Amino acid sequence: MPRPERPLERLRRLLLDAALEPDPPPPSRITPQVYLSSASTAASLPLLAPYSFTHILNLCGSSNNVETREAIAQENQRRVERGLEAVDWTPPVYCRVDVPDAPDTPIHDVFMQCIAFMERAERVLVHCFAGQSRAPTIVMAYLIARGALYEEAMAKVKKAHPSTNPNSGFERQLKEYAAGCRGD
Repeated sequence: MPRPERPLERLRRLLLDAALEPDPPPPSRITPQVYLSSASTAASLPLLAPYSFTHILNLCGSSNNVETREAIAQENQRRVERGLEAVDWTPPVYCRVDVPDAPDTPIHDVFMQCIAFMERAERVLVHCFAGQSRAPTIVMAYLIARGALYEEAMAKVKKAHPSTNPNSGFERQLKEYAAGCRGD
């Protein structure tokens, strides 16, 4: 049986729950191995379970993810209390990288760490809070590292995940990274 939530844990969960979308969309498939989403989707056991993610890359630092067996048991207990079915799901390998979503954030400093984590995955979900700036930037860096041009990476991610909108600083860093990968 899972341990009871501490008052601060419960308050944190309730605040995050209130900020998340009530009916989040499913993850966006970028490649057969790479998916992109918001924190709302990443916190939804019923949405995640069918995808069999082996790894999840969290770029918001903190969120309401269910990343341990204990957290999954607690979430399933809450689901049952609300009259919903429990979800059978094994937690994937998690990596949290706290990246502020600000144009002056040096996101390029974490490109290699994130790309290496993604390359170890059979199937990875990359997410940030809204799924619009940080996570798409990292997914595009991954595609560029695998040979895509900046424009190709942006088009591929935007087609699969239309809400993609990296901030101006992230976009500039991606273009510089792409030029460096090409040797310009």
